[in-house]
Amino acid sequence: MSIENTLRERGSRYGDFTDHAQLSDDLQRCCERAPNWAGLPAWQRWGLRIILDKVARMLTGDPSYVDNAHDMVGYSKLIEDRLLAAERAAQGPELPLDWASSQKPQSLS
Repeated sequence: MSIENTLRERGSRYGDFTDHAQLSDDLQRCCERAPNWAGLPAWQRWGLRIILDKVARMLTGDPSYVDNAHDMVGYSKLIEDRLLAAERAAQGPELPLDWASSQKPQSLS
């Protein structure tokens, strides 16, 4: 497939490149002005940027193209997995469910 055919195909799916780029850039600039943006780790900012790019694709191109929604769910899952891992790490090691019942009572003597 020639690059011209690829660009034509993508244009019909995602809309005009200039329109898409402008909307994606506008959405990202809005997020960059948010108070918490600068404090986010790179993986979280990048995940959000990609999600915003998929939103822009839906709004400038074919809004029914399932792959855009699928990608947004995927990037959200990547963010969620890292947040949950950080949350678990902050809580310390997990004890087995039967840990309490396996402990011997301490004597009072």
